[in-house]
Amino acid sequence: LIEEALTNMATTDESFFTADLSFHLAVLRASHNPLWLKFGMLMSEAFVQSFRQTYSAVDLDHIVAVHRNVLEAIRLRNTNEARQSMHALLEEAEAELSIKGYKVTTPP
Repeated sequence: LIEEALTNMATTDESFFTADLSFHLAVLRASHNPLWLKFGMLMSEAFVQSFRQTYSAVDLDHIVAVHRNVLEAIRLRNTNEARQSMHALLEEAEAELSIKGYKVTTPP
């Protein structure tokens, strides 16, 4: 499911946002943590709005590559690398939101 969502992200239309959400929810499912999955599902609309704010068609290849790093770390069962890759992804989103005037902070 994670890989399928990532493949579907390689588009520049509205389905990108659905695929991005599917990617993040699939990662949460893979964690086998029902609390995080429920949180992700409850926050789905907020996630999609965040994706819309940080999305840039110019950066599509980069966005997909950063998400692919997360997938590869999960596939290799490298917990530390998966955590670092997801943190890097969130830091980039935070930076994009900050540039656009939003104030957010990612957890340590």
